Amino acid sequence: MESLGRHSAELRSLVALAQPEGRAERGLYLVEGPTLLEEARRSGVAVAAIYATEAAFSREPQLAAARAEGVPLKLLDERSAQRLSDLEHPPGLFSLVPMLQCEPASILARNGLALLLADLNDPGNAGTLLRAAEAFGATGALLGDLGVDPYHPKLVRAAMGAHFRLPIARLSPPELAARLAEFPARTIGLSAEGVPIASLPHHGARVLAVGNERHGLGRWAPLCRELAAIPMPGRAESLNAGVAGAIALYELGAAGEGRGLTGGLSRE
Repeated sequence: MESLGRHSAELRSLVALAQPEGRAERGLYLVEGPTLLEEARRSGVAVAAIYATEAAFSREPQLAAARAEGVPLKLLDERSAQRLSDLEHPPGLFSLVPMLQCEPASILARNGLALLLADLNDPGNAGTLLRAAEAFGATGALLGDLGVDPYHPKLVRAAMGAHFRLPIARLSPPELAARLAEFPARTIGLSAEGVPIASLPHHGARVLAVGNERHGLGRWAPLCRELAAIPMPGRAESLNAGVAGAIALYELGAAGEGRGLTGGLSRE
């Protein structure tokens, strides 16, 4: 099995994938750890290559299976693994996978609930919402072009494989407005001033907009025909974007049909 040199051009190209520009140039990104490799293989994603330390190779039987399937596998030393990871204790396993972004129209053309991340900046919140969108049957996720990069390493970890199965597109408000003219959908924004979410339709083409952690819906607000509030009978004044958006996805998605919450919401 070939070893990847510590000063090789290939290692430098992998390090460059830590930045959005590097990922965009190659159309590839790295996922870290055995769980995301397993999710990629289970989802039928064409893994371009696997890089692992000797310790990771010895403890992960799926690496031998992937190698037998024809996936190139190269050994890393521990120092190189540290360079590729943003974790304090890297698992020593990295998989090179393709970026699978699609056109916004392909999401909006489907009759169901789509998620709009209205320029969310926190990668943990954004990843949580992608995971929830997949779990609750969303048709896809639209990410605002001024928000966090969809392939930020922390976001990818939080999404737990949603990237491999959930259609994802990035766009601006004018682009969304143009697409909505072609594919009309009911646009619903989360807001403390909204009507109780249970009173809104649980069927048909809809876009759920979850606002920025500090600035709410911001420049996306004019596109929201309706505002939805999540009930909070307790004393908390707000929920963070990840929690609020996940609740709304559950309520408005397939899981919420025939059911309903009551009450009023929260902005982070």
